[in-house]
Amino acid sequence: TMSAYLLLYRNHIGKYFGKLESISEDVVQQFVFKKLDEGLSKKTIGDMLILLKMLCKFGSKKCGYTYEQWEIRWPTNCDKTTKSKILSPSEHKALMADIKNNFTFRKLGILLALQGGFRIGELCAMTWEDIDMDEKVIHVRKTIQRIYNIGDIKGKTELIIDEPKTKNSKRDVPMARDTYNILKPLVKIMNPDYFILTNEPKPTEPRTY
Repeated sequence: TMSAYLLLYRNHIGKYFGKLESISEDVVQQFVFKKLDEGLSKKTIGDMLILLKMLCKFGSKKCGYTYEQWEIRWPTNCDKTTKSKILSPSEHKALMADIKNNFTFRKLGILLALQGGFRIGELCAMTWEDIDMDEKVIHVRKTIQRIYNIGDIKGKTELIIDEPKTKNSKRDVPMARDTYNILKPLVKIMNPDYFILTNEPKPTEPRTY
């Protein structure tokens, strides 16, 4: 969370507000319009405003900074969302056939995502030891993400494997029959410490999968 906040500050908030002695509602409103014009989503800009408000409140409490409440206006068209593409039964069948007939470990990840609903970070962090053939479940106990290294002045990032953010994200997902049948012969011969998507000690990057 700290890395995400620092990245938002350095890339957006600090560049726009850093030299201002006061931050009025009009200034914040122009910031919102500017970020919308840059193609950022309402959610992303909203996260920036939350951080900006936290900084202003901290300055008001610790440094005597005068903080005023803002009432931001959002254009009506920024609430429009792109409709997700849903596979038709025939497309789903064709994809499943391709995964089975032209097997790769990367394609196995697509199968797991389709039938288990795993997040991309969970998929990339998944190892063979997470596959429980006796209980016919897949354990979700970790996730992987690339985060901003707050201790690096050059702004480099690092890949970390950690527990999911919430307790509910730790779960056991039942295997579909297709998944079980594909995994059964593989689990017996794989190194339990290897990552499923690479079948190697090194994981796949979520942003490149």
